Amino acid sequence: MYRHAAAVVTAVLALAVTATPAALAAPAPAPIVGGTPAAEGAYPWAAKIRMPDPKGGGFFTCTATLISPDIVLTAQHCLVKPTPAEVQAHIGRVTWQDADAAGQKRIGRTWKLGVGPRKGDWAVVRLEAPLALPAYPLLPRDAAHDRGPTFRAIGWGKTSESDTGTAAIKLNQVDLPAVGDADCGRDAARELCAGDLKNGGRDTCQGDSGGPLLYQAGDRWIQVGVTSWGIGCGRPGRPGHYTRLSAFTGEVQAAIAALGGQPAQTVPVG
Repeated sequence: MYRHAAAVVTAVLALAVTATPAALAAPAPAPIVGGTPAAEGAYPWAAKIRMPDPKGGGFFTCTATLISPDIVLTAQHCLVKPTPAEVQAHIGRVTWQDADAAGQKRIGRTWKLGVGPRKGDWAVVRLEAPLALPAYPLLPRDAAHDRGPTFRAIGWGKTSESDTGTAAIKLNQVDLPAVGDADCGRDAARELCAGDLKNGGRDTCQGDSGGPLLYQAGDRWIQVGVTSWGIGCGRPGRPGHYTRLSAFTGEVQAAIAALGGQPAQTVPVG
């Protein structure tokens, strides 16, 4: 199931999808499975995006990443229902509701989905006004970091598969071991997998969709993946699935250019 979240004011709406998107249907859930609270300022480019539920009564929510001053990267499945003018991004604070005026941005009226020749679960959206930061996560130039061995995921999603949750307020983080392509499934060319296959207990979940899967290289973060889907949350033998950005960096940059946005930085050569 995809891992986006539909935050409903009074009740949780279960998304009946075969595999679970990390986007979610619930009264805004709480954070990542098996993780810890993120420190204020650790991820100033982390974004929570919210859009009205077209059925009324609440919001769909996903996680995202500000990858350049005016471009947010998230999952395609997070953006298929709302119109762009209805989407808001809350950027830079662990408690998303604390984002000041600079960190509360409206999404522009156009976005680009992952509809290239190797269609993947990614999308870029342009903010109506930029937000300058000292640094942003780097996009991969190649697959050099796709094997980990350890990644970090962040998001405002559920803390367990069974959690109906209340409003997802604080950002969480979790370190995840890389999972080999043989255990990732038939779409390994377009997806990365991560999680504790033997024991379970650590994973992204509903509400984390669109968030980053990160590899730390010195003092910089490389975004190697976009949280996409999984079977349940934190189950043994069921890793989380993430869009493999090394397969799409060129298409992502082309989509940013088509939106008139500022390009994302990539890992330096050498």
